[in-house]
Amino acid sequence: MKISVKDYKNNDIIRMLREYSNLTQKDLAQKLDKSVRTVQRYEAGDIKIDLKIIREICELCDLMITIESKSPKKKGH
Repeated sequence: MKISVKDYKNNDIIRMLREYSNLTQKDLAQKLDKSVRTVQRYEAGDIKIDLKIIREICELCDLMITIESKSPKKKGH
């Protein structure tokens, strides 16, 4: 699965990763050592999600996250 994060909010990405991996909110909560309510709040957008959590979810779901630059780096920088 390849998605562009610019098209989604972080909470949508969390839900898509979870569903793609065929996990329930309870399953994901257990893997993250979080409460089900916390996962629900991630998916509802009630809790700000940083890249660390998204990376952890990807690792737990055996998925890879790639960060690409919007523009190529200039030589010499």
